[in-house]
Amino acid sequence: MGTRLHPPKFPGAILRRFEDPLIRRQLQPSVHVLENATTGIIFIKPVLEIYACSKPAKKALEDFLHGSSRSRACESHGVVLGDFDTLLHILLTRAEAQGDRPADTETPSNGNVLERLVLNVSQTCNLRCRYCYAAGGNYGLPESLMSRETALKTLDRFYTIFNEIKQLQFFGGEPLLNLELVDFTCTEIERRHRSGAVSKLPEFGIVTNGTLASDKTLEVFKRHTIHPTISLDGPKAITDYLRGDGVYDRVLAFLAALEERDIEYGFEATFTAFHLQSGVGLRELLDFFVATFRKHEMHIPDAGLPPGHPLALTERVAAETYREGVEYSIRNLREGRSPWLSFGTRLMDTFLDRRPVEHTCPAAFGTISVDADGNAYPCFMFTGIERFRFGNVFDDVFPEPARADRIFREILAADKSRDPRCSECWVYPFCFGCIGADFLKTGGDIRKTDCSLMKAMAEGFLCAAIEFLDGAPGQTHDMGGKQAATAPSFVTC
Repeated sequence: MGTRLHPPKFPGAILRRFEDPLIRRQLQPSVHVLENATTGIIFIKPVLEIYACSKPAKKALEDFLHGSSRSRACESHGVVLGDFDTLLHILLTRAEAQGDRPADTETPSNGNVLERLVLNVSQTCNLRCRYCYAAGGNYGLPESLMSRETALKTLDRFYTIFNEIKQLQFFGGEPLLNLELVDFTCTEIERRHRSGAVSKLPEFGIVTNGTLASDKTLEVFKRHTIHPTISLDGPKAITDYLRGDGVYDRVLAFLAALEERDIEYGFEATFTAFHLQSGVGLRELLDFFVATFRKHEMHIPDAGLPPGHPLALTERVAAETYREGVEYSIRNLREGRSPWLSFGTRLMDTFLDRRPVEHTCPAAFGTISVDADGNAYPCFMFTGIERFRFGNVFDDVFPEPARADRIFREILAADKSRDPRCSECWVYPFCFGCIGADFLKTGGDIRKTDCSLMKAMAEGFLCAAIEFLDGAPGQTHDMGGKQAATAPSFVTC
């Protein structure tokens, strides 16, 4: 972000040697201008910096970027031309300062590493959630449970391709319907680790609806240090409507058993139009989880439903709702309290690290999923979609090179790093998403067709972050455990 700047007053002649269109053309791809209730805000994309300015200066800059001359823009908003030229001079300087970013301090991995391998151990479920994209857990395929043979073959294949798997996640359907296979797979990986065949144990996780508590379940979690993520959509009335009568109370019993055995767990909620109809926005939902379960950070994606579905959010409503949730989260951080929306903390991490998000979605780049029959996909959300099937772990050649190359090329073509619509967009450094959700919403297109949600969340973050970083020169603040320098500011008429 840099340090607070006290620039000298540059005479207009310094900039007059450049025509306004040239200055504008240099700044337009690099600068995004917005405001909150108290100040103007300038975001500089190449260096991920934000600057505070007066609202008149913000409006003058906005007019200039949209075609007004410098003099006309300043005259329209009562801004001194010399001050405005100083602002333009520094923006031009910072927009060209990409080399200021800190070097990547992450330790390079030794060889191929897969961030997450997802095993769909159960293509069936004991619930029928109203918004389920997986056709009740079977993804439109015959209901089945992964066998030991398939699990072993999957481990053989993936530990041949990758030197390390950082996370192994059990998924479904409802994975606890195949608890024996979960136990077997963890035991097998631990055995391979002891023998030296697996260099480093993955972190074990499981996503469960939390309704199938048993002593055996808890014993398996404890023995293998499996961290469960419980699917719960909020207060009892909302959860039971969306997921089935009595689900909320069954989950509470499961949570009590987890806590009694000191097993760490997290939540994931799915946000729908029914939440808003019930008077529960993201802010209220976040407050519910921290007040009821002491969970300070929550991952709450929307349901990813096609337009017209009764539980789907419109793009406009989703943008407004998630912007509010991000702003609320960042202001909570400023006050030293919770809760936080995971999307807000992810934006904060990108900003503080000054390291743009590399890919829109981790599917294929960092995540691969294998279904109960051994078919591999870029993500569990593509289970059963032949177009995205890499092959089967029992195939003589896995993955089949031509098929894998085609799938990677399609996903890469839709990624922001290759999409020509994205390269000039101001939100590019922050932008992330879910190509699986885009596929479901559009009926088959993995390219992001509407960026309003991402832009709204990023603007919400910037509006809240500028308040967080306001202060005396050199002052630092703790943002979620990271030190952030005071934002630079310009004082203009």
